[in-house]
Amino acid sequence: MSDKKEVTELSIKVSVDTTELDKLEAQLKRIAGLMVDVGLKNKAEFKIDVASGNAEFTGITTAITQAKVFVNDVFIDKAVVHDAVCKAASRELSKIMCRVGDMTYMRDGSVLLGSEGYIGKADSDAAMAFKLELLNQGLKRLADNTQKNQKQMEELTRVFNDANAAIADKFRQVSIDAMRNSSGFA
Repeated sequence: MSDKKEVTELSIKVSVDTTELDKLEAQLKRIAGLMVDVGLKNKAEFKIDVASGNAEFTGITTAITQAKVFVNDVFIDKAVVHDAVCKAASRELSKIMCRVGDMTYMRDGSVLLGSEGYIGKADSDAAMAFKLELLNQGLKRLADNTQKNQKQMEELTRVFNDANAAIADKFRQVSIDAMRNSSGFA
């Protein structure tokens, strides 16, 4: 027998969609930049551990979120990161800069004057918010009227069915009376 060795080559191509990780990386870079912008002069860095799904802020950083202070190595749980990414993807940035009484100052410089109107161009954020509020009020009135009409229709249907039942009873009684009269047992 001969010692022939067969060599077989197997190649496996693995492709991974890193779109979500890229988005998360961009958000974390933005957060790190914002931390520096708000007065944290120390450099803020982060890294993502793909195996565990954890994100880690490193360096001498201080972050204050929801009345909690985290100093140095701040860890974000995988579920928290996933939840934050999902919420951020589905949430639009607020166009409202600040509110004073009934007035709402928008980021584009326009002002919403409560339900009275707006100051700004017809396509400004305040104009869109005002029109949206009018549309919401109109839809609410329409829904209320539809509900009232539906209740009235149900009441009319009930009255109609009761009247039909009463008429049917009267016809049945008349036919019974007619049969009695014609049979001579009356």
